[in-house]
Amino acid sequence: MRASWQRCLIGLAVAFCAPQSAMAADNLTCASALLTEQVRADIYKAYRANEDIGEKANGLIGKKIAACMLMHDWSEEALESAMRYLFGGVLEDGLVREFTGKRKVSFDLLMKATDRYFGAIPEDEIRKFADGETSDDAVAQLIQFVLADGAVSPLEIQDDDVGRMIGEYAAARANVIYFRAAFARQ
Repeated sequence: MRASWQRCLIGLAVAFCAPQSAMAADNLTCASALLTEQVRADIYKAYRANEDIGEKANGLIGKKIAACMLMHDWSEEALESAMRYLFGGVLEDGLVREFTGKRKVSFDLLMKATDRYFGAIPEDEIRKFADGETSDDAVAQLIQFVLADGAVSPLEIQDDDVGRMIGEYAAARANVIYFRAAFARQ
């Protein structure tokens, strides 16, 4: 009797938690839908010009993202997570477009290697990558994953532009991974 009561409580907990997770994903879709190709291009251009991409995004989609926040009752933390997730995706896509064909880097393999690396480290270390506060040891470990997965050759990795691009890509990917998960919890 006691076990069936506990199963019932677990079932209710799952029932209440599952819709919230789905709702969080739908809410993030509200923000993602604001990123037209032109908005993405303008934010990436601002990034490359070392401009404040937060200000750029606010000017382009600020009122609409505020509407998503109000409509879905986001906290300030959820808004920040949504924006960081969006920025990560914009930068990730922009880097792929910028470097495709210019370098011998497989972005499919680079994404798999970075995802595999981020899956092997604690969440707080992923946050450090997202914030650009990584240690030399963490970067060296990421490079080992990238080389092991064949995303780039040992010779190509010595090119400063390739190293910078991998670092930028890892930071962008970390924003996508970390802040998607953070948003779902908020």
